[in-house]
Amino acid sequence: MNPSWRITILMNNYVRASGLEAEHGLALALENVGDGSLILLDTGGTREAMLRNAEKLGVDWSRLSTIVLSHGHHDHTGGLLPLIRRLSHSVALLHHPDAFLPKAGIRPAFHPIGAGMGPSDLPPDKATLFPAANDVRLAPDLWVTGEIPRKVEVDREAAAGFYTSRGGRLEEDPVRDDKSIVIEKPGLGYYLVCGCCHSGLINTIRYVKERVPDKKLLGVLGGLHLIGASEARMDATLEELTKEAPGLLGPIHCSGLRETARIYKALGPEVVAFYSVGDRVEL
Repeated sequence: MNPSWRITILMNNYVRASGLEAEHGLALALENVGDGSLILLDTGGTREAMLRNAEKLGVDWSRLSTIVLSHGHHDHTGGLLPLIRRLSHSVALLHHPDAFLPKAGIRPAFHPIGAGMGPSDLPPDKATLFPAANDVRLAPDLWVTGEIPRKVEVDREAAAGFYTSRGGRLEEDPVRDDKSIVIEKPGLGYYLVCGCCHSGLINTIRYVKERVPDKKLLGVLGGLHLIGASEARMDATLEELTKEAPGLLGPIHCSGLRETARIYKALGPEVVAFYSVGDRVEL
């Protein structure tokens, strides 16, 4: 299978290579193997760490065409403004309309977890905003999911404990802004690249399968938000993954150490990979 996209992990919770930085955050650079253009999924948590890693990893920001925000939590949006200001050209910023709403978490206590800024804070000559609640195709073989229905009850855990402010009213946040990237391999199947998967991994897999011509799940890379998952949710997730039988599973960021260990035990070392900052994956 010839790779069409090369993914570089610019930010993750774990790092092995000397000189790179890790934090509770996620940023993935997706490079088109054919023309070298870049799509960035998320921007890490702190303002400059992702940029420092990108410089050491040789990322050429002049090739960046699109930034995709998987959702509006601070560990995925922290490096957005510094990156935009550094660019010498304008890029598309794809996000859900809810991404810039105020957001909060309740664990261990009520605290803000939103982007801490709004669209008006972004230089208009550097970022063209595309708020979208629907699926959006960015390349012939790559598209971004829209709102994912929460049909599997146990998967609702992936969005539990979050709040937002809408029209001045505090309410529970189902994280409707959760997005993932789908890479299609015609005649073979598809890869799923997740930011945090607050829609739930089972819901996300089933949503995508309804929309791709080749139903085979070839692999999953990204944050799966399984950390702290109940036994019922872990059992259901492992059952789904066993049924789908992906050839690659790379749980990073919010996937959870113990939860990843369970996946590793169930699917084995031939499938589960432990990626860290600086690693590159060809899909």
